[in-house]
Amino acid sequence: MDDNPNVASVPERRFSLVLLSGLVLSIVFAAFALCVCVLVAPQSPARVRLLPYTSKLTHPYFDQVWTLFAPNPPTDNLDWIVQARYVDPAGAQHEGPPVNATTQLIDHAKHDRLAPSRLIALPMAFHDQISDYMGTRGTITGAHLDDAAQQRAFQALNLQYAACFDQIQRFASAEAAAQYPGETITEVRAVLVQQEITPFSDRYQQTQQPWKQYWDSGWKTYTAGVGA
Repeated sequence: MDDNPNVASVPERRFSLVLLSGLVLSIVFAAFALCVCVLVAPQSPARVRLLPYTSKLTHPYFDQVWTLFAPNPPTDNLDWIVQARYVDPAGAQHEGPPVNATTQLIDHAKHDRLAPSRLIALPMAFHDQISDYMGTRGTITGAHLDDAAQQRAFQALNLQYAACFDQIQRFASAEAAAQYPGETITEVRAVLVQQEITPFSDRYQQTQQPWKQYWDSGWKTYTAGVGA
C-alpha cells in the first residue's frame, strides 16, 4: 500500500474521472438544449440573430420535412430550370432557352433503370435547402429589424447557405455542359419554379395552375469540368 498522501487512491481517481466526464456531458447537453430552445422560441430579434449559429447544430436533426405522406401531402411541384450562355467560334455570345433539368433527370431514370437513384434525389435535396433558405429569409423580413441588423442577418444567412449555392451552380454547369457539348459556356443560371398541385377533386379539369418563379440564382460563372 502506498502511504504517500499526495497520491490519490484508485477509487478516488475513478470518482474524479466520472465527475469530470459528467461535467463535460452536462455542458454539452446544456449547449444542445439551448440551441433547441432558440429553434422553437417565439419570433424575436434575438432569435433571428442567434438562429444562424444554433441551426448549424440543430439543422440536421430538426429541419426535416416529411411531406410525402398524409396528413401533409405535397401541395406543389418544384422544378429546376437551367439556362446557359455560350460563345460560338466566331466570338458571338448566345443565350440558350430555358430547359427543365428536373424533367430530364426523371426521363433519364425512366429509360435507364440502372441509373443511380441519387440522381433524382439531387434536385429534391436542392428543393429542401432553398425552401429552408426562403423560409428563413421570410422570418428575417418579418422580424422588424432595423436596416443594419437585417442586412447582417441576410449576410449571415447567405454565408450559411454558400455551400448549397455553390452546389447548385455546379449542378447547373453540369446540365449546361450536357445541353451544349463542345461549346464554350461562360455563364449558367438556375431557377426554381413552383406550381400548385391540382386537387384530386379537380383532376378531370383541363386547366392547370401556372408556374411561378420561386428562387433565381442569377447568372453565375460556369464551372468547367463538372459535366465531364
